[in-house]
Amino acid sequence: MKLAPLKQFKSTKLGFTLIEILVVITIIAVLAGLSVAGFAFFKQQQAESQAKLQLIYLEDGLQLYYEDYGTYPEGNVTQLYLELFGEVDASGNLPRDITPYVADLQIGSMKPEWVINVRGKGFIIVDPWKNPYQYNFNSEEMEDYELYSLGKDGKDSSDDIGREDDY
Repeated sequence: MKLAPLKQFKSTKLGFTLIEILVVITIIAVLAGLSVAGFAFFKQQQAESQAKLQLIYLEDGLQLYYEDYGTYPEGNVTQLYLELFGEVDASGNLPRDITPYVADLQIGSMKPEWVINVRGKGFIIVDPWKNPYQYNFNSEEMEDYELYSLGKDGKDSSDDIGREDDY
């Protein structure tokens, strides 16, 4: 008995194999993971740069205040806001004869995210993570003031941003 020769089968189906599709999906997943991690790092760097810039503005305002009064504002971050910006009325407006030491702190300025109104405590200056800046000066105990951001975690830790960072 004679067998007929095997016919060559030609596939007429066009498309990708399962292996090819899985390889492409894996490559896309790896690239997406790398880009998300890079974006998170970039966003953290941007927030740190913004905090350093805000600290420079605040220190410039403190120096102007020092030139006028021969001392730094006593107290904490709430007192710092009042001294650098001034008393505000109920609608958040300054009296007409006051020029703030840091104009960006003015309510309705180009940088409204710098200042929040804490009910019962008044206005406070906040960092990019919405944590209050830490300010302390007591002329009886200190020669210089402390001014720093608590950083992303909002706690006293190694990620704090302050004057020792040489911004």
